[in-house]
Amino acid sequence: VYSVISRMDNLSNIPDDESSSKDLVDEFEVAFQACYSSLVNQDHVNIIDKAEIQNTVDQCLQKFLDVGHQLEMFFLQKRLVLSVNKPDHVATEDNGELRIELERKNMQIQRHQTTVRRWLSILDDLSRKVPTVPPLPHQRGMPMDPTGRSLSMEYPTPMGRR
Repeated sequence: VYSVISRMDNLSNIPDDESSSKDLVDEFEVAFQACYSSLVNQDHVNIIDKAEIQNTVDQCLQKFLDVGHQLEMFFLQKRLVLSVNKPDHVATEDNGELRIELERKNMQIQRHQTTVRRWLSILDDLSRKVPTVPPLPHQRGMPMDPTGRSLSMEYPTPMGRR
């Protein structure tokens, strides 16, 4: 019981008003813009020291990542509060996500089946177009002599008789 209460006390330190989340989102946007501008900044053209450019970009990216982690933690904490207060809402949300995933996979299976049917019809068309060649004598089971002529089981007929 004490651990649950201490967790709830920790969650009570989370600002509930929308201004804190808006501030984090604004900070995130500013950090992203700083990253982008540090990469396309024309001032870097005149700077020869690549280490200085690297440091500037690294600092901007680190700030962006830090604010991103803070924003992620904010939403995770809100999700935890929601799961404690309304567990049925979380289950309904998870159920909806699973249905969407199932629909996506079913559509993907249908696309694969359509592709397989198309390839099967192409193979079937190709097999119909290929002319059938009668099998060679050695493929029919007739013995062949070393020169490649078939050795038939027929006996030679005397001259004049057929």
